[in-house]
Amino acid sequence: MSKAKSTKPTFHTITDEERKRLSNQLKGKPITIRTDETLKLLRNLFRNWASTDIGFSCIHDTLQLSVYNDAEMRGQMLLWKDLAKQGKIGVLECNNYTNQVHDKEIHFLTITPRNNTAMIDPIGIATGHMVNGYIYGFRRKTNRDAVFNYVKKFQSIYFEMLNDGAVEVSDDEDEKE
Repeated sequence: MSKAKSTKPTFHTITDEERKRLSNQLKGKPITIRTDETLKLLRNLFRNWASTDIGFSCIHDTLQLSVYNDAEMRGQMLLWKDLAKQGKIGVLECNNYTNQVHDKEIHFLTITPRNNTAMIDPIGIATGHMVNGYIYGFRRKTNRDAVFNYVKKFQSIYFEMLNDGAVEVSDDEDEKE
Protein backbone atom coordinates (compact mmCIF):
# COMPACT_ATOMS: atom_id res chain seq x y z
CA MET A 1 0.00 0.00 0.00
CA SER A 2 1.43 3.36 -0.97
CA LYS A 3 1.28 6.48 1.15
CA ALA A 4 -1.71 8.66 0.33
CA LYS A 5 -3.03 11.92 1.66
CA SER A 6 -5.69 11.47 4.34
CA THR A 7 -9.11 12.55 3.20
CA LYS A 8 -12.64 11.68 4.18
CA PRO A 9 -14.13 8.60 2.47
CA THR A 10 -16.00 9.26 -0.77
CA PHE A 11 -19.64 8.23 -0.77
CA HIS A 12 -21.37 7.05 -3.92
CA THR A 13 -25.01 7.51 -3.20
CA ILE A 14 -28.31 6.36 -4.60
CA THR A 15 -30.93 8.64 -6.16
CA ASP A 16 -33.23 10.82 -4.05
CA GLU A 17 -36.19 8.61 -4.95
CA GLU A 18 -34.34 5.48 -3.83
CA ARG A 19 -33.18 7.25 -0.66
CA LYS A 20 -36.78 8.25 0.18
CA ARG A 21 -37.96 4.66 -0.28
CA LEU A 22 -35.12 3.36 1.90
CA SER A 23 -35.75 6.03 4.53
CA ASN A 24 -39.37 4.87 4.83
CA GLN A 25 -38.20 1.29 5.17
CA LEU A 26 -35.78 2.20 7.95
CA LYS A 27 -38.56 3.45 10.21
CA GLY A 28 -38.71 0.28 12.29
CA LYS A 29 -39.23 -1.99 9.31
CA PRO A 30 -36.90 -4.47 7.63
CA ILE A 31 -34.75 -3.17 4.79
CA THR A 32 -35.25 -4.69 1.36
CA ILE A 33 -31.95 -5.07 -0.43
CA ARG A 34 -32.19 -5.42 -4.19
CA THR A 35 -29.26 -7.03 -5.92
CA ASP A 36 -29.75 -4.91 -9.05
CA GLU A 37 -29.53 -1.69 -7.00
CA THR A 38 -26.34 -2.84 -5.27
CA LEU A 39 -24.78 -3.87 -8.58
CA LYS A 40 -25.74 -0.47 -10.03
CA LEU A 41 -23.98 1.25 -7.11
CA LEU A 42 -20.91 -0.92 -7.67
CA ARG A 43 -20.89 -0.10 -11.39
CA ASN A 44 -21.04 3.63 -10.61
CA LEU A 45 -18.30 3.23 -8.01
CA PHE A 46 -15.99 1.49 -10.49
CA ARG A 47 -16.58 4.23 -13.07
CA ASN A 48 -15.49 6.87 -10.54
CA TRP A 49 -12.62 5.07 -8.78
CA ALA A 50 -9.58 7.29 -8.41
CA SER A 51 -6.15 5.78 -8.91
CA THR A 52 -5.53 6.22 -5.15
CA ASP A 53 -8.64 4.26 -4.10
CA ILE A 54 -7.74 0.78 -2.86
CA GLY A 55 -11.03 -0.53 -1.51
CA PHE A 56 -14.67 -0.01 -0.67
CA SER A 57 -17.44 -1.11 1.66
CA CYS A 58 -21.16 -0.62 2.12
CA ILE A 59 -22.63 1.48 4.90
CA HIS A 60 -25.48 -0.79 5.99
CA ASP A 61 -27.77 1.89 7.42
CA THR A 62 -27.92 3.98 4.25
CA LEU A 63 -26.90 1.47 1.58
CA GLN A 64 -24.16 3.83 0.38
CA LEU A 65 -20.75 2.71 -0.79
CA SER A 66 -17.69 4.18 0.88
CA VAL A 67 -14.35 4.26 -0.92
CA TYR A 68 -11.03 4.08 0.94
CA ASN A 69 -7.61 5.28 -0.08
CA ASP A 70 -4.49 3.96 1.65
CA ALA A 71 -4.55 6.43 4.57
CA GLU A 72 -8.27 5.86 5.22
CA MET A 73 -7.83 2.09 5.18
CA ARG A 74 -4.92 2.34 7.61
CA GLY A 75 -7.16 4.35 9.97
CA GLN A 76 -9.84 1.68 9.66
CA MET A 77 -7.26 -1.01 10.37
CA LEU A 78 -6.26 0.69 13.65
CA LEU A 79 -9.91 0.60 14.74
CA TRP A 80 -10.13 -3.08 13.80
CA LYS A 81 -6.92 -3.77 15.73
CA ASP A 82 -8.51 -2.44 18.94
CA LEU A 83 -11.79 -4.30 18.34
CA ALA A 84 -9.96 -7.53 17.49
CA LYS A 85 -7.86 -7.30 20.68
CA GLN A 86 -11.11 -6.89 22.65
CA GLY A 87 -12.50 -10.00 20.94
CA LYS A 88 -15.35 -8.04 19.35
CA ILE A 89 -14.42 -8.73 15.72
CA GLY A 90 -12.30 -11.09 13.71
CA VAL A 91 -11.64 -12.43 10.26
CA LEU A 92 -12.22 -15.92 8.94
CA GLU A 93 -10.22 -17.16 5.98
CA CYS A 94 -13.27 -18.93 4.58
CA ASN A 95 -14.91 -15.50 4.14
CA ASN A 96 -12.16 -14.21 1.83
CA TYR A 97 -13.19 -14.58 -1.79
CA THR A 98 -12.57 -13.20 -5.25
CA ASN A 99 -15.37 -12.42 -7.66
CA GLN A 100 -15.86 -10.79 -11.05
CA VAL A 101 -18.05 -7.69 -10.68
CA HIS A 102 -18.74 -5.72 -13.85
CA ASP A 103 -15.69 -7.26 -15.56
CA LYS A 104 -13.41 -6.33 -12.66
CA GLU A 105 -11.73 -8.89 -10.42
CA ILE A 106 -12.45 -7.80 -6.86
CA HIS A 107 -10.98 -9.41 -3.74
CA PHE A 108 -13.30 -9.45 -0.73
CA LEU A 109 -12.71 -9.64 3.02
CA THR A 110 -15.40 -9.98 5.70
CA ILE A 111 -15.03 -8.41 9.12
CA THR A 112 -17.05 -10.70 11.41
CA PRO A 113 -18.53 -9.39 14.67
CA ARG A 114 -18.13 -11.73 17.65
CA ASN A 115 -21.78 -11.41 18.66
CA ASN A 116 -23.21 -12.12 15.19
CA THR A 117 -25.31 -8.96 15.23
CA ALA A 118 -24.37 -7.66 11.78
CA MET A 119 -26.81 -8.06 8.95
CA ILE A 120 -25.85 -9.81 5.77
CA ASP A 121 -23.88 -7.27 3.77
CA PRO A 122 -25.55 -5.96 0.58
CA ILE A 123 -22.25 -6.47 -1.26
CA GLY A 124 -22.36 -10.14 -0.27
CA ILE A 125 -25.92 -10.45 -1.51
CA ALA A 126 -24.97 -8.91 -4.85
CA THR A 127 -21.87 -11.11 -5.23
CA GLY A 128 -23.49 -14.33 -4.00
CA HIS A 129 -21.52 -14.57 -0.75
CA MET A 130 -24.07 -14.09 2.00
CA VAL A 131 -22.30 -14.06 5.34
CA ASN A 132 -22.88 -12.22 8.60
CA GLY A 133 -20.55 -9.27 8.74
CA TYR A 134 -19.11 -6.31 6.92
CA ILE A 135 -17.62 -6.97 3.49
CA TYR A 136 -14.76 -4.90 2.09
CA GLY A 137 -13.74 -5.10 -1.56
CA PHE A 138 -10.18 -4.50 -2.77
CA ARG A 139 -8.68 -3.93 -6.19
CA ARG A 140 -5.62 -5.99 -5.35
CA LYS A 141 -5.44 -9.34 -3.62
CA THR A 142 -2.21 -8.27 -1.90
CA ASN A 143 -4.07 -5.41 -0.16
CA ARG A 144 -6.92 -7.70 0.91
CA ASP A 145 -4.48 -10.28 2.23
CA ALA A 146 -2.42 -7.65 4.08
CA VAL A 147 -5.55 -6.35 5.85
CA PHE A 148 -6.67 -9.92 6.63
CA ASN A 149 -3.28 -10.83 8.14
CA TYR A 150 -3.14 -7.60 10.13
CA VAL A 151 -6.55 -8.14 11.79
CA LYS A 152 -5.88 -11.87 12.25
CA LYS A 153 -2.69 -11.14 14.18
CA PHE A 154 -4.68 -9.27 16.86
CA GLN A 155 -7.87 -11.31 17.04
CA SER A 156 -8.90 -13.43 19.97
CA ILE A 157 -8.41 -17.16 20.31
CA TYR A 158 -12.15 -17.54 19.59
CA PHE A 159 -11.64 -16.54 15.96
CA GLU A 160 -8.49 -18.61 15.65
CA MET A 161 -10.47 -21.65 16.78
CA LEU A 162 -13.19 -20.79 14.23
CA ASN A 163 -10.53 -20.58 11.51
CA ASP A 164 -9.28 -24.02 12.58
CA GLY A 165 -12.84 -25.45 12.77
CA ALA A 166 -12.44 -26.24 16.48
CA VAL A 167 -15.56 -24.36 17.66
CA GLU A 168 -18.94 -23.44 16.27
CA VAL A 169 -20.30 -19.90 16.09
CA SER A 170 -22.18 -18.83 19.21
CA ASP A 171 -24.44 -15.84 19.78
CA ASP A 172 -23.37 -15.59 23.44
CA GLU A 173 -20.71 -12.87 23.60
CA ASP A 174 -19.81 -13.75 27.18
CA GLU A 175 -19.35 -17.46 26.53
CA LYS A 176 -15.80 -18.60 27.30
CA GLU A 177 -14.02 -21.20 25.20
